Amino acid sequence: MFSKKENTMKQTKARRRVAVARDALRQVQAKKMVATSGLYAQLGKDVPLNAINDGKEFQKFVKHVKCQVCARGALFISTVRKEDSFAPGQAFRGIARATIDTRLLGLFSSGQLEDIEDFFEGGGASIFPDDTGRLVAILKNIIKNKGTFVAPKG
Repeated sequence: MFSKKENTMKQTKARRRVAVARDALRQVQAKKMVATSGLYAQLGKDVPLNAINDGKEFQKFVKHVKCQVCARGALFISTVRKEDSFAPGQAFRGIARATIDTRLLGLFSSGQLEDIEDFFEGGGASIFPDDTGRLVAILKNIIKNKGTFVAPKG
């Protein structure tokens, strides 16, 4: 019998992307993730900085905290939640793009990440004027297209 982590890692990348998008969508709907343009991932103040870096797994914290995220940040947080793959000491309240990309490039192509970010940070504003609407549309798009973001024409 494989552990949850081993089963997740054995799935195809496309299936893993769908699982991550579904998790992120659930977190947005539960208001655990708040869509916010202009930043990648900002953890809530309910997590003390020393708790993140004291040798405990970051994944255990992101399961229980509220955070502000852009589309890239939402995918990152959900990847960590689903795959338990972020070492202690790599996180702080504001998570930088380089840290996010280091983790996400094992799952998404750089082109996909750029398309997702472009749509969230402004390209999709004419279709979905609010941040939450754009993030939900991106996540549903990834799920509908079996793990690939297809930028809507609009």
